[in-house]
Amino acid sequence: MLGASGLVACDSSDSTSSSGTPAARTTARPGPPSVTASLSGDARITGALTTGANDFVNCEEPSLVGEAIYAFQGTADPAVGTLLTIRDGHIAVRLGSGSGSSYTERDFIGTGVTSFGAASGAQFSSSLTEVTPAAQKKGTIESISSISGSVSCGTFAPGGGTVSVVGDTGNGMISGSLTSIRVVCLAPSSGRTAVVRGLTHVGSTPAIVEIGGGTGGNPLVVGESTASASNQFSSTATTGLLTFGANSVTYHATVTDTAGTHSVMVSGTATCGT
Repeated sequence: MLGASGLVACDSSDSTSSSGTPAARTTARPGPPSVTASLSGDARITGALTTGANDFVNCEEPSLVGEAIYAFQGTADPAVGTLLTIRDGHIAVRLGSGSGSSYTERDFIGTGVTSFGAASGAQFSSSLTEVTPAAQKKGTIESISSISGSVSCGTFAPGGGTVSVVGDTGNGMISGSLTSIRVVCLAPSSGRTAVVRGLTHVGSTPAIVEIGGGTGGNPLVVGESTASASNQFSSTATTGLLTFGANSVTYHATVTDTAGTHSVMVSGTATCGT
């Protein structure tokens, strides 16, 4: 229903004690990542967020404005899911329902993040303001006025490695190894997949890159975004573009934009995180 892909998110994972030295955050709990939160607003949507098969918590995620935590859960309305984007001093709540041409969405933001650590978790209690784009269909999704709760990153590893994206994006040249890399690998019944996100530059402009794809008919897709533009590159090849190791993925691929006029080359090896 919703995904974290393409969302841009700021960071400050440490606080400062009275002695002037960084003080560790204590929002992480042992075990898997988790969310405990509730929404307030119209009757049907008010209540605790719910768990389901599509839930996720992605911590220490790179973005153009700093590290972020993304989390997805259901809501009290079984037809609506919610995607949280949390940074230091900022929380965005996206409510979404349906898919394809029937997809509807409402977007809200607030500033009431009381504790934030990109690799540990966050606590928040915030009033919300609606910022849904005028052209976005809202459907029957109800409105929310506030959110409160916490996210724990639990015991997780961001992954790592060295992956380079080089070529002409159509908006400028991109080159060099991705930094602030985050790697998630999955092994669903349809085949192994990996998602690699990291920061780079298009010319002198900061950019974020997401590389997704795998085996079993999962195509290799590379998305590149700056603050003002985005491009997507892919390949019709089903083999020979990447190789999975026991806990890694190695890229050796050239992918092309939809117009077929620009291409970028992806190479290097990423180690899977959790």
